Amino acid sequence: MQSGHKVRQAEEKHIASLTSFASTLHRRVHSNLAAPDLPRELQHHIDKFPLSTSPALASKADIFDRHATELWNFSTRILRDEPTSRDESRRKLLCLIRVFAVLLLDSAQTSGRAVKTLDNVIRVLRVALKAAKFCLEKGHLDACTKALERAARWQDEFADQRQDLDSDVREIYDRLTAEYFVLRTAHAWKQSRLDLAEYFYSKSGLDSSHLSPETAEMLADVLFEIGKDLLQKQECEKAVTWLDRAYNVIGEQSMEELTNDASELRLAVLNYLIRAHLKHKRPDAWEKASGLIDVLEMSQGDNMVVSLLRMDLLTSEENPDVVNYHEALDRMMRLVVLTEQNFRTIIHHIHRLMNWSPDLALKTLDDLLYSRLFEHQNKAWIEKAIVTRIWITVESDNQDSIEALFEIFDSVHQNMGEPFSAPATHASQTILWKRIEGNCKQDQHAKAERVARLALHPIFAKSGEQNRAKIARKTIMCATARQDWAAAREIFFQMSEAGRKEPLTRFLMYKVALRDHDRAFAAECLDVVCSQSDTDATILYACVMDAQGADDKQSTILALQRILEKYDYQPPPGVHLPALLRCTARMLVNELEPPNSATDDVMGHLAKLFKGAAAQADKHRLGEGGKRNPVFPHEELEWFSRNSYNVCIKHLASMHPAQLLSILDSCIKFTSLLQTSGGSTGAASSSTPTDIILRLLIAHFIAGSSAVVLARSSDSTPDSINAYARVSQHSKAYRALLLASTSKADLGGSSLSDLFSKRAQLLRHELEAALMSRNWDSLDALFTECLDHDAAQKTGAGGDQAWYAHHLATLADLALNAHAELCKHDSRNGDDDSSALPSTAHHRRRILDVLQRIINASWQVNRSSGSNKSQNDVAHLSRWLRCLFQLSLATPSLSSTSSSSSSPSSSSSSPDTIALSCVHQATAIASSSSSSSPSTAAYPQTELEWLATSSFNRAVDFYCTDDDARCRAWGEAAVRLAGAGRGADKGRLEEVLRRKLAELSLGE
Repeated sequence: MQSGHKVRQAEEKHIASLTSFASTLHRRVHSNLAAPDLPRELQHHIDKFPLSTSPALASKADIFDRHATELWNFSTRILRDEPTSRDESRRKLLCLIRVFAVLLLDSAQTSGRAVKTLDNVIRVLRVALKAAKFCLEKGHLDACTKALERAARWQDEFADQRQDLDSDVREIYDRLTAEYFVLRTAHAWKQSRLDLAEYFYSKSGLDSSHLSPETAEMLADVLFEIGKDLLQKQECEKAVTWLDRAYNVIGEQSMEELTNDASELRLAVLNYLIRAHLKHKRPDAWEKASGLIDVLEMSQGDNMVVSLLRMDLLTSEENPDVVNYHEALDRMMRLVVLTEQNFRTIIHHIHRLMNWSPDLALKTLDDLLYSRLFEHQNKAWIEKAIVTRIWITVESDNQDSIEALFEIFDSVHQNMGEPFSAPATHASQTILWKRIEGNCKQDQHAKAERVARLALHPIFAKSGEQNRAKIARKTIMCATARQDWAAAREIFFQMSEAGRKEPLTRFLMYKVALRDHDRAFAAECLDVVCSQSDTDATILYACVMDAQGADDKQSTILALQRILEKYDYQPPPGVHLPALLRCTARMLVNELEPPNSATDDVMGHLAKLFKGAAAQADKHRLGEGGKRNPVFPHEELEWFSRNSYNVCIKHLASMHPAQLLSILDSCIKFTSLLQTSGGSTGAASSSTPTDIILRLLIAHFIAGSSAVVLARSSDSTPDSINAYARVSQHSKAYRALLLASTSKADLGGSSLSDLFSKRAQLLRHELEAALMSRNWDSLDALFTECLDHDAAQKTGAGGDQAWYAHHLATLADLALNAHAELCKHDSRNGDDDSSALPSTAHHRRRILDVLQRIINASWQVNRSSGSNKSQNDVAHLSRWLRCLFQLSLATPSLSSTSSSSSSPSSSSSSPDTIALSCVHQATAIASSSSSSSPSTAAYPQTELEWLATSSFNRAVDFYCTDDDARCRAWGEAAVRLAGAGRGADKGRLEEVLRRKLAELSLGE
């Protein structure tokens, strides 16, 4: 008894707890619908159901009924206010509230107090099915199971009473029963229990013809979802079964009695059923699918779905009817409303058609473009269609289709009025580029060029400068491969300015220019390559190799020169500079050989090359820590020294002096470095120290001589002065080297004589340089060195009198010119003889002294030669004496500075010393000539008469000034000179002068 009492107390407590919870649930939900503990508490109470029949439950039946009704209505209001809530916790809470309401209502009806009327049964069954359906739709299968369990109890309890029910009630009960089994079938399917779903469907014994429209639509929807899911899982046979059931259910209903969604459901069922048949691959599947499509077409007309199904039907055959497929696609394309999805569908089927017939696919795509897309003016669709058109064209590799693209691109550009977007441009050019590369690999350069021209169409203006330049270069390469130089130039000049300046572009055009024999354009391209290249000389070397491949030596040389100039004759990375220089030099030297004619240009290039090479050799003569840098080893220096020297010697007569001088300067630099390099151990050298010294001496000599020629021929005074400065430089270097090498070098007598002869010649050039440069201070020293007796002996003064006479004659001319220049200098400065600057007067006096020394040296040579004196030598002496006579009388404040004179009055300090010395020396020469053999050259009579009469006239001048001593000295000198030449005029002049002197009554 006590135990039963505790049980009742527990039941009463539980029922009270449920009552309290139910009474406050709607308020708690309303205040905080998403409370985290509420669904868990609600689930806990639901798990306590079903409740056992008891007096406590019976006493609360009405309360349970009322709370159930309130909670159901409360959940309905929430769904109405928030029909599309996506909060998972809220949807679960609503499912639990509805199931809780069903359980409360069920407990109220089973409490024993309520009357189990059919209305109550139908009420509970309907509410339970609605709750189950709601939970099933929301995906909460556990809650749906609880509701279906309570519905099953009421369905089973009154199943046997069906035959006793009224027809109206029976219809309601049958409909609810059918709905129950539909939900059980759907619930089993949702639990992945297809066998259980099959069991509930077969057990229901549903007669679709007796179902209400609402139940039939619900059943058809469940069956469709099951079949659709099975089809997606590739269980085609089962999918056909379930979809066929759905089609039978919906098909036997009157469409007027169904909802608006029923027609779409029927269309979807047919769609998936046809697809299931096509995938099933049974023998009769194709006929069944075809029949269903006919049915669908009769009911729906020729819409997009029907067209798609018919195309799927056609493609399911082993050998599809491509023409029918194309017609179906074309029909669909013309009838459908263009939306994004429809457009994608059409493009998809065009891709499928391309697998069977690229030509039909292209035709369909062109029809779509011209008939629909241009009219619609959707840029994105047009771009996608064109990209597809390009892809199909490229894949089919049909040349006619490629040519047709030009016209299509023009039409698209005209209709759009703007270029393609960047993504569409990139996609199109990527496809075209693959075809270009493929054609080039197969040596189909004409096809590749046409495709490349497509890629350069204006609709791809947004491709970017680099991409367009890359495609243009590929087009040039194709044209070059076809040897169509005009086409290559056309593409080049269509490029932008930036594209034309790129090194790769200019390299390609360099190849074109070489093969088109346009050296001017080739040189232009090479210049651009040089200016645009940074530290990488790869393209420049490629130009060299291409020029060699084209057998164009001049272009090869030019390319090599550009490389050297680009890097300022410094070694680029990975390049042996001497080898590069040698290669270029050899090619230039070869260009000097006949029948080549551009000698001046080649020499200019050679001069520049050797100059740059010499500068680099000098720069790299010592490395880090004093170690020699191997850039220019001894062997390289010898090669450059010898070859630069040989070029000058071989082409001495034809070279311009400036070029000759430049190469010789480089040769001197190389040879000087060679002297100090020492060479490597064991290195073979073809040059001995003597050879090197001789090479240096001759190089200096030729350089000095060339500088003289350059200075004399220059119209520019500064250029001429600079050239004369180089004359002095080389002359001094020659003399210093000769002096240092005379005792060391193994030089023979003839070689030494020749070298000193060249020394004298360089001295004369240096004198000329000093004269023209107005370097008066150096004249005296230079004249002294020119008259050096030891040097003269080494040049052969004792044996080669003709050479020495010529040497003295030249020196005399230089001395006279120097005196004339000094006089001009005084005249330009506004000075006269009485007010000349002391420094200038000094230089003029020194010139006279030099002239006196020349006369003395020449007279000594003539006296030593005896009867071998030539008329020319005596004539020179007479002329120099006359000049010295005149200049000495014209020079003021002149005192004797001569240290060597043959005249007895050479020691006098009188102003007439030099002039009288000239008369005395002329007398001695004339006397010597007249006393010698008849074959000996005589003193020129004209010179003798002029000098004698001039001297006598000077005596008369002194007579007039009462200077008897000077009058007597000049008069006697004139008579003696006239007497020395009596052999020529038989003494007549002497008699006249003597008589005139006596008439002056001197001394009386």
